[in-house]
Amino acid sequence: MLLSGLVFPGLGQIVSGRPWRGLVYGLGSLVVLIAVLRRVARETLARMPDDPTAIDPLFPFRLAHEIQADNAAFFFWLTLVLVALWVGSVVDAWLTVRPSEGRR
Repeated sequence: MLLSGLVFPGLGQIVSGRPWRGLVYGLGSLVVLIAVLRRVARETLARMPDDPTAIDPLFPFRLAHEIQADNAAFFFWLTLVLVALWVGSVVDAWLTVRPSEGRR
């Protein structure tokens, strides 16, 4: 059960029979992940050159560095929220295990 929570936040609650708690953790994590993906996609499209043949082999690395540098605070806070959701989910799943199931 604890390993389920390590795969994705909320799975431990779903496996242990608490689906509403699992949905809260899971949907919260999905919202954060979608926000990150949207920001990365928007920033990537804004930085793409007009002439795609002008892209050199190191462009993806420079692009990733620029996006991270320009959005460091955004990525820091959303990473912090995601880690808090993940840790909270694992701790909640571990603490709310039914006594008959035992702790695995």
